[in-house]
Amino acid sequence: MRLSTKIIIPAFIILIGAGAYASLHKAPVPSPAAAVPAVDKEEQETLKELSTLLHRMDTLTVLTITGSIHATDLADSSNTMQSDFCYSRQGNIAYYRLGQTEMISLGDAYIAIAHDAKKIFLSPPKEVVNPVKMPTSEEVDFLSKEGYKVSRVEKDNLLRISLISNTHVACREYRVSFDSTGFVRQSFMRMTDPYEPKDKTRDKLMYLTIRSWELGKVRTDLLRMDRYIRVVDGEPVPAPSLKAYELIREQ
Repeated sequence: MRLSTKIIIPAFIILIGAGAYASLHKAPVPSPAAAVPAVDKEEQETLKELSTLLHRMDTLTVLTITGSIHATDLADSSNTMQSDFCYSRQGNIAYYRLGQTEMISLGDAYIAIAHDAKKIFLSPPKEVVNPVKMPTSEEVDFLSKEGYKVSRVEKDNLLRISLISNTHVACREYRVSFDSTGFVRQSFMRMTDPYEPKDKTRDKLMYLTIRSWELGKVRTDLLRMDRYIRVVDGEPVPAPSLKAYELIREQ
């Protein structure tokens, strides 16, 4: 098993929903023959509200978030995942854990750990960036032409915004719920199989629940290099707690 060493922020944002939202921008542009009606004015206002709420996360750089994720592959009942996650960030350094995988982005190194394979991947530092770069106006314009039925419902102190299109080539449904403070509490995605996008029995489902948002709080114990790697005689080696792991250096 070779662990992907993508930046922590994109990995995390995908979980909470913004990355799922941003990924819709990558869907193939329909030909003129397949064009669909744009959303009405009320739906455009809902898309604007969604984009504005998600962009709030662009400015969050000191925080800790915990929650859980459940993913199911309708084409393969054995291909499921149920895991807790933890994300903690302090400016340009960050930590992310999902199940048996940890990723740590530090000022002088990027570390990825696959506990199930007992491997540590060490590579040069990577910039922690936010993936949602498209301005709100452009996002609304793009999604308003993707054929989604857009709706918003307020229930049980949550605002739920849904985008649904049974014929979309990438994501049939994207749903996200915000609490009264505007933070994501739940999200859901129904993604198509890229090789068989018309076959609904091959869709992938992903559910997310966020248990806590702790703004201004950082798990500094998880952002220390010596927790994972020590330097002995000028060479990096696994920390004592990970001494049975294989260290793999990447460029």
